[in-house]
Amino acid sequence: MKTLFSLRALLPLCASAFAFSAAAAAAPPLVGKVIVRPAVTVAGRAIRLRDVADNVSGPLANVTLGAAALPGRACILSAGEIRLRVRAAGFDPAVLALPSSVVVSTEAAPSLAGNALVQAATEAVKKALPWPAGDVTMEPSSVPALPVFGANGGLLLIAAGAPVFRTSRTAVVPVTLTASASGEARTVSVALRIRVETLAVVAVRPVARHAVVGADDVALTKVELIGDGKAFANVADVVGKRTNRSLIAGRAVAASDVEEAPVVGANTRVTVRVASGIVEVTTSGTTCEEGCMGQTIRVRLAGENGGTSRTVRARVDSADTVIIENGEGETQ
Repeated sequence: MKTLFSLRALLPLCASAFAFSAAAAAAPPLVGKVIVRPAVTVAGRAIRLRDVADNVSGPLANVTLGAAALPGRACILSAGEIRLRVRAAGFDPAVLALPSSVVVSTEAAPSLAGNALVQAATEAVKKALPWPAGDVTMEPSSVPALPVFGANGGLLLIAAGAPVFRTSRTAVVPVTLTASASGEARTVSVALRIRVETLAVVAVRPVARHAVVGADDVALTKVELIGDGKAFANVADVVGKRTNRSLIAGRAVAASDVEEAPVVGANTRVTVRVASGIVEVTTSGTTCEEGCMGQTIRVRLAGENGGTSRTVRARVDSADTVIIENGEGETQ
């Protein structure tokens, strides 16, 4: 009896549910409503109603609903937020057919191959170096992550700035990427390792420090440059100079490796010519230091009749002569 009673009680409920579902199926589609989609993808920085609805036009379409997420990410707009923004813009939110929330994804930034950055940085370094581009090879020591742009940025324009040389073998180049449509710009740094193999003056045998370089000590050959990277391209620019440090066989001679060789040594007896106008007096003296041609050095003049000697400054004219002109060479 209890089972029969329960079935009789459920029959009206089932009939009502069936009737409701049938009526819903037969209901006409929403007419005049702005249908808002539950999930959309946008390209700009702001989310407008036209971005989330299919059948909207006029001023209503331009109503801003909020800020878009960063490229490649998403945000959620609730139905309440959308109604509030539409009402604040002066429109009746009743025209909207809304889901409970809308997931708004932002398109990722346009892809750009990392080798385009490296290529731009490489070309900038080659232009800044004094050697032919064919003598220079480079490889990145680090490639930065690609910058993030708005999705409507369009084509990316790449411009490399002036490289900063950390050493003779490494450089850092600022590379600016600009979105052609939006004008957005981002600058990243590309670090490069540099290898230069070019014709340079090379020591063919070890040369001691403070030795004068002879024609048989060096030769012009193609070699990888190391050190400060400033090598000589002509043998004549090196022969006759004195070494600042020992030269290693097979290594390029850098500008900092040599200096002008002195023509007169320290404690050397020299003739001192004192010229003033058409009058010239000659005496003798002793150099206090070594000197190159044209260099001004200290010279100790010989004392007359056993008198006290004095020190003056004079210009080296040859290996045995120094000159004091027009009253120069004040007493030291």
